[in-house]
Amino acid sequence: MFLLRIPLLLIILSYSMTTHTFATPQVSYVLGFSNPHTHYVEVEMTISGIEKSHFVKGATQSIEVSLPVWTPGSYLVREYARHVEQLQSFNDKSEPLICTKSTKNTWKISTCGSKLVKIKYLVYAFDLTVRTSYVDEYQAYMNGASIFCFYKPALNFPCEVQINKPSQWAKVVTALKQVSGKTQTWQATNYDELVDSPILVGNPDVFSFEASGVNHTVAMVGNANYDVAKLKLDMASIVKAATEVIGTHPCQDYTFIIHNLATGGGGLEHSHSTSLLVNRNTYSNEKDYYNFLSLVAHEYFHLWNVKRIRPIELGPFNYHEEVYCSQLWTVEGWTSYYDDFIMYRAGLSNEEKFFDVICSNMNYVINGKGNQFQSLSDASFDAWIKYYRPTENSPNSATNYYTKGAVASLALDLAILQSTQGKANLDDLLKLLWKDYYLEKNRGFTASELENAMQKVAKINLKPLLDRWVHSTEAIDLQALFSPVGLLLINKNDGQFLPTIGATISNQNGKFIVTQTIRDYPAFKEGLYVNDEILTVDNQRLTAEFSSMLIGKKAGDMVHLLVSRKNGELRQLSLPVVPDQQVSYKLVQDPKATPAQQKLQHGWLRKKV
Repeated sequence: MFLLRIPLLLIILSYSMTTHTFATPQVSYVLGFSNPHTHYVEVEMTISGIEKSHFVKGATQSIEVSLPVWTPGSYLVREYARHVEQLQSFNDKSEPLICTKSTKNTWKISTCGSKLVKIKYLVYAFDLTVRTSYVDEYQAYMNGASIFCFYKPALNFPCEVQINKPSQWAKVVTALKQVSGKTQTWQATNYDELVDSPILVGNPDVFSFEASGVNHTVAMVGNANYDVAKLKLDMASIVKAATEVIGTHPCQDYTFIIHNLATGGGGLEHSHSTSLLVNRNTYSNEKDYYNFLSLVAHEYFHLWNVKRIRPIELGPFNYHEEVYCSQLWTVEGWTSYYDDFIMYRAGLSNEEKFFDVICSNMNYVINGKGNQFQSLSDASFDAWIKYYRPTENSPNSATNYYTKGAVASLALDLAILQSTQGKANLDDLLKLLWKDYYLEKNRGFTASELENAMQKVAKINLKPLLDRWVHSTEAIDLQALFSPVGLLLINKNDGQFLPTIGATISNQNGKFIVTQTIRDYPAFKEGLYVNDEILTVDNQRLTAEFSSMLIGKKAGDMVHLLVSRKNGELRQLSLPVVPDQQVSYKLVQDPKATPAQQKLQHGWLRKKV
């Protein structure tokens, strides 16, 4: 009787609120490793709160789950679903449901009216890279995109992961937050965060350090001769220098997962962590250790540049297909410029080393024939089909948006510095993008918004420079870049005759194999093939490095080769010797530099005067 006196509107509102709460979909996962030596991850996915509005259009009482085809930060369709096996689905009474595959990475499940569906499947994981997953008797390393199917209605809601680890594994390392009161359970605020938080289960060596007010956890997998005290000191220096660029840190905690291997290398950024692959001998070699720290700086700086300061195309993500973006040169080019700059600003390298890295990047831009045929923006857009799928002809036809992007970033930094008489630089552009788009709009920037931000910082229109440096294949006038800051760019090869036929030849277990021919050089034009084995040079058996056979040759002299083709056929070729046109730059101080130029140089190097 009392219920009848409740106003009808309140009943409707109460029903609406109850329905809304019930309609909120919930997803949880359980990961198991019953037989880790077989390289399988056992995944159990539970979906609750299924409502009619979640059903697949045109399909009665059916829902869909999908596995991503790529992972953010690595722009290649990797077809993770090819490693999924034995996918089955069940209702809330553990009764089997009909499950059929509707696309290469999507499964359609008939719920039969059940508001809860449980999905079980296996993932074969035996590919140890920063973009994939790997399981053996010692560890499970998992990238979320290759493990966790997603349910579209729940993409933006929290999800949980319970990890049932074998007794021989003691530790779980991930940037995800552990759920209080639940055993071995971690939570993500949404599916994007889940995918963006790799998980390591095993027995890594773990240490921590604090820098810039942030706690950092480092998990080292595999034997290596690293010095923990030195790593803490050097990595903390990188953190501090990187944080100073923007002036604020976005995290409370950060996680490094580092695999020390016999071969291989690389890194992948995440919003609160990074994964690195490192040669285990890295730490005892000065050059290799520098490169390792530079990799740390690169992936760490991605915390700001790409995970938060980003082109608008890079999030929210479409996990079903390629996400095309012509501004990847800002994502990786800016970061490639800043990684060694951070090393310098952190005191981990000196001015000479920083200049050497800059010159190495410029050598690539000038010497790489592909830079004449593909612009930075086109290279960014085509990353999906070119950068991650290089061929022997890639150096002749494509550019690297990391390296050329770093040179364009240097040019942009110097252009802003010059146009503002040292009052602003590339740091200020990043700070503006951080404030206007990440903090205030919580989104990425468009191409036109980036141009507007550049103009706001530089006080001049930089679009003509962008059109030359980024959107065309026109060469950057490198000499002109450094004059305003009192530096001279010297080509160390000037005045030297270096004989060549324009081919790279590698000694592979006593066989001399052609690995590259350079466009416009004799080897390319006269038909020396990649994979040819060079047997004789001028009727002499080749037993030493090929370059030694060209000593004493003059321009126009002929070199007579006997080569064995990949199909076993023999060919005789005669190629003319030509001068090597490749540059080898060095930056030196201009002895005639004015005080104004020196002041501008100090501004570029962020020296505190």
